[in-house]
Amino acid sequence: MNSILNEPISIIESISYQVMYEAGRFKTSYSMSLADAIAVATAKSLAATFVTKDDEMRPAEKAGEFSVLWLK
Repeated sequence: MNSILNEPISIIESISYQVMYEAGRFKTSYSMSLADAIAVATAKSLAATFVTKDDEMRPAEKAGEFSVLWLK
């Protein structure tokens, strides 16, 4: 936990209705896990780049839904 807290990231402890709604749309439109859908919706709401190596995100990225930085 300490190593995570030392990284330049933000810890978000609550989810807005808009993020919940968008997460539901991602989950149903792109068949991604609920956790991934919430993470992507949160990144999109913050205009942040989503960092992943999960190929599950490729269809939504190709549709232009959010910005992705792909890890190898």
